[in-house]
Order: sequence, then structure tokens, then C-alpha cells
Amino acid sequence: LRAAADGSLDGVMILKAGRNGGGDVADFAIVDLNQRCAALFGRQRADLLGKHAFATMPRYRQTGFFERYVAVYLQGGSIEEDVELRLEGDAPRWIRHQIVPLDDGVAVTARDITSRKNAEIEMHSNRIFLQSLIDHLPVLICVKSLRQVSFGAVMVWNKAAEKMTGLSASDVV
Repeated sequence: LRAAADGSLDGVMILKAGRNGGGDVADFAIVDLNQRCAALFGRQRADLLGKHAFATMPRYRQTGFFERYVAVYLQGGSIEEDVELRLEGDAPRWIRHQIVPLDDGVAVTARDITSRKNAEIEMHSNRIFLQSLIDHLPVLICVKSLRQVSFGAVMVWNKAAEKMTGLSASDVV
């Protein structure tokens, strides 16, 4: 397990729930983590082992991670999601993480997906811009598919095409 965790592209962390005097989960002790996980926090592995995660790194409380860890620990089930981190003094980052319940805490895997997510967001923005451009150009635009499975099918029919032909895009595409 150590070799797999240390060789993984993901940060891996095992957290044990720590309860307060009232019996509520107050923090999570870092039982184990790989160096890649420590690097996600900008720390060294040795500096985090055995420490209480949110007492040691209090600014991560505002991310909602603590509440997610508690929910998974108490209710069971796993969570897998992409989360945008906006921490004071840091550039925004995207983290893909999975939280899995354990008998006395949670296991977390995490990966920084900022570059991929930024590329997806840029691609989506470019698509929206190009679609808007196609829709509003004052010339008829009709695009037919060249793919074997849909050869000849109309894929794009802009507003100018609707105006000039009297045929709506929903009838043609």
C-alpha cells in the first residue's frame, strides 16, 4: 500500500475522527499521507503526520472539506467531486477528490486538476462564443455532417438561414 500510495499521481490521506467533550467530531488526525498529498497543502509529509488537519491548516475549514469528511464518516457512502478552492493569498485551484468512510475516519484521494479544468472552461467559453457568432452572422450558414454514421445530416442552421428560407433550425437540424 505504501508503494502504491507513494507512486500514485493522487494525493492519498488517511484521517481519524477526533471527538470533542460533547462527542461531536471536532477535527481529523492525519494518520498517514503520501508526499503528493502533503504537496497539495504546500507542506512536507513529516510536518503533517499525526497532526489534527484543520487545527494545523485552519484556512482549509472554509473550503467545506471538514463538513464533507464528517458527513461521509457519520453517514457512510462515498463522495467523488471536483471542487474549486479559493483560499486567501492563493490562486484558485481545482481539486478532484474522493472521500471514503473508514471505521474510525475517512480516506481521501485528491489530485490537482487546475490545468485541465481551466482548459475545459476555456474550451466551453470558446464554443459559446463561436455558437453566438454563427447564430448572429447575417449570412446563411448550413453545415452538414461528413461522419459516416450521420453523413449529410444538417448539423448547423443559423438565424439568417431561418430568416432566408422560412425553415426553423429545429425542423432542419
